[in-house]
Amino acid sequence: MAITDPRSKWVLAKLIDQVSTTYPLHTLFTDLGQAMKKGESVDVPTRNNVVIEQASNSSGTLAMTVQSNVPTSNRLTVDKHYGAIVEIPKMNAIFDLEGAWSDEEAKNVKIEIEDFIDQEHWDTAIGAAYNAGTTSSYWVNADGSALQKEHIGEAQAKMMNQKGVRKTDLAWVFNPWGMESVRQLPAWQLNVGQTTGAEIGFPTVGFLNGIPVVESQSVRDQRVLTGVASVIDNTAMTQVLTVASGHGIVAGMNVSTSGFSLADHNQATAVAVSDTTATTITIENMSMTTGALTDTGGTATCNLTMNGLLHRRWAFSRVQQFPGVQIVAQSGQISDELQCDTIFGTKALAGAAIMVGSPRESL
Repeated sequence: MAITDPRSKWVLAKLIDQVSTTYPLHTLFTDLGQAMKKGESVDVPTRNNVVIEQASNSSGTLAMTVQSNVPTSNRLTVDKHYGAIVEIPKMNAIFDLEGAWSDEEAKNVKIEIEDFIDQEHWDTAIGAAYNAGTTSSYWVNADGSALQKEHIGEAQAKMMNQKGVRKTDLAWVFNPWGMESVRQLPAWQLNVGQTTGAEIGFPTVGFLNGIPVVESQSVRDQRVLTGVASVIDNTAMTQVLTVASGHGIVAGMNVSTSGFSLADHNQATAVAVSDTTATTITIENMSMTTGALTDTGGTATCNLTMNGLLHRRWAFSRVQQFPGVQIVAQSGQISDELQCDTIFGTKALAGAAIMVGSPRESL
């Protein structure tokens, strides 16, 4: 950082202050420490359940079987590095040495970076909820129909039925549209007054069945997958989309396709997903194309508000506490560059989130 530029000092002070006054979604994850550099990693161990045996009876001590319980390692790698560069007026250095422009700009950039990091973290939870790309057992209301009270109960029951889960480790996380759907439910009661000021920890909007509820615009209400390849099967009347692993799409969701150069591969009206694997999504396609059956470079869009119930102790994060910042002079222009970047990594174990679908931008 250029400490000779007074604006840089004010920018840094502004960002440090933001750490103590903002509560991003990724702070719900278990913090494994600040990410110092890209490429470092930490192993998150999980172990098998142990068998409980009878150790004694009226006759005395009984022989017990020694059990092998080697932990399984789940590696969190700090592999994400994102940043932003913003042009700021150079006249600011002359007329506003306290940096009132540049530090406010830094504040805005930090908020946007944190929103991006939050989306990446929630995508990690979605990927874990997909259960290694084989089942939809960690999804509720996957078709995104109107949210009902039984959906909330089903999600909580699925979460609480997993061994080792305690209510104290849980948090409901809703997109604003999903939150409004919850407020329409007859069973919804705001057990705690609406947040009106600063509080310690992540601000909540209340409790749902005794579990705190948080609301975040970083929870996606539309899952967009890019770089998709498509294969149409005229016999089966299906279209198989090849996507990246961790896509989070499960059977029953409604997906549309666009961006393919061949029209038959584009389906503007969303159709239901019939099957998935770790890297493929199968949807119905009634086009009976006479042209090429394959195409690449398309987009698959799932219009679904992806809320969920998060187990905070099974979701892990390493994130720089605030972005790296510097102001770089551009000698050839009457402007400078504000550069902000951050390095982070995420990991969520299978079952860390029970996802709850609700209609996109609808109640």
